[in-house]
Amino acid sequence: MLAVLIAAGQLESAICDATFADGDRADQRAALLRQLSIDVAREYLAALDGPQNPAWDVAAAVLERGLDRHGVRRLLEAYVRASGDEQAADRLPGYLLAYAAFRGGYAVMARDACGDTEDAARFGRIAAAYREHLRRLIPSAP
Repeated sequence: MLAVLIAAGQLESAICDATFADGDRADQRAALLRQLSIDVAREYLAALDGPQNPAWDVAAAVLERGLDRHGVRRLLEAYVRASGDEQAADRLPGYLLAYAAFRGGYAVMARDACGDTEDAARFGRIAAAYREHLRRLIPSAP
């Protein structure tokens, strides 16, 4: 679905709509996240109950720290040693997509809410960076 939205130039709108916390949007948000097959923590999406999968935090570390393949491997190895979670690497690709889409949508909403300010420009740069992450994660995206 994300590749289709990116190709249609509708990613920002879809993610922005899907990440609103108000009534009508909660169902859209939940549907998008189910489609991505993820369980997101209450602290990020309060409308969805349940524990946060640690793969969300691993994905956050990968993207926020700009880890290369070697860094990702080392992080996953350390996490598996500490947790015993042998399937973390299998879940990571979906969580990378979900994290980049969620944070990108958040940055778009923040940019739009800030009007013509320095903060709006900063959030615009952040949104563009997450859009680029999504393009790398989805090779068929424009």
